[in-house]
Amino acid sequence: FAKGDKGVVKVDSFKQDLIVHKKPVLSKDTQSGDTIKIGTAFMVNDGPVIDTANGNVCFYNVTTSDGKISGWVVQGGAGENPIRYYVDKSP
Repeated sequence: FAKGDKGVVKVDSFKQDLIVHKKPVLSKDTQSGDTIKIGTAFMVNDGPVIDTANGNVCFYNVTTSDGKISGWVVQGGAGENPIRYYVDKSP
């Protein structure tokens, strides 16, 4: 992803909605309380930011296409095998 790219929340292996964070750190303390439903489109505002302290998780700052939710979301961990992608570029 790059700034301005469009993406969509994908189904991960847990089939859960995507948790939105207030900053690009993988911690319950940084969760905003918002989630983005699977299949929701978004615009990338910033990133990638790698959280090296928490398994090299890659974050992007996004805003949903309806403008209602904005924050940092996880793409997946660089060390995961296989990598679980939570977000992907829109076709």
